[in-house]
Amino acid sequence: MAKTHLARALAYNLSVAASSKRAEPRFVSALDDCLELLDDTVDLLSSVVSYGNDKEIRTALLNDDDVHSWLSAALTNQETCLDGLKTGRSDDRMAAERDGAMEATTKTLSRLIGNSLSLFLSTKTEPDNNLNGGGGRRLLSEGGDFPAWLPAADRKLLEASVEEIEPHAVVAKDGSGTHGSIAEALEFAASMASGGRTVIYVKAGTYNEYIKIPTKQKNVMLVGDGKGKSVIVGSKNSEAGSTTYNSATVGK
Repeated sequence: MAKTHLARALAYNLSVAASSKRAEPRFVSALDDCLELLDDTVDLLSSVVSYGNDKEIRTALLNDDDVHSWLSAALTNQETCLDGLKTGRSDDRMAAERDGAMEATTKTLSRLIGNSLSLFLSTKTEPDNNLNGGGGRRLLSEGGDFPAWLPAADRKLLEASVEEIEPHAVVAKDGSGTHGSIAEALEFAASMASGGRTVIYVKAGTYNEYIKIPTKQKNVMLVGDGKGKSVIVGSKNSEAGSTTYNSATVGK
């Protein structure tokens, strides 16, 4: 965790310096991606620490598979950061030195997280039987189409038709909703304290925007009018200076 915070501080300082000196845009984008990925890694590792320190959390719906997923995701984040840095590598000597410092720090962090994951997996000598069906797998409930651990309220939402759902926000191109864009609706949803899932209904139309739901914004559900009706499109690509990580039309 300490190395993650150091890596994040380095990414932030390099990003600010590169922006002020008008460095290669692709290099700046790669650093910004690393910064975002490191924020996510901090959250993932915090979940692991909380799981290990809090007995109540360990006896809840969570199990060892969650720890495995968190550590694996944190490791993947560093590989994604490295891929972006390689793609955005600059010919400028000073930029290359900054790139090298970030790359070395990221590789060290990858080794630490990889070691943590290996140590964790080495302790799993017996299958985890604290969930339905045993074996550490989150099985479907008997006779149902949903996992047993999925709350009843969420099952009801997934089974309901669009007409039956009462959304917290409605996005419509023609102005008939509460918001004109999905990004505006997400910003509104972030200010709410619903306590459950925040549902955003996206009416039929083509929305040319990039949707990025922050890691800290939990339990957001987007509902549309169907395939080919509620459509989100984008056109970011590497030729235009975008990193692969940042080119997703919808991401979290």
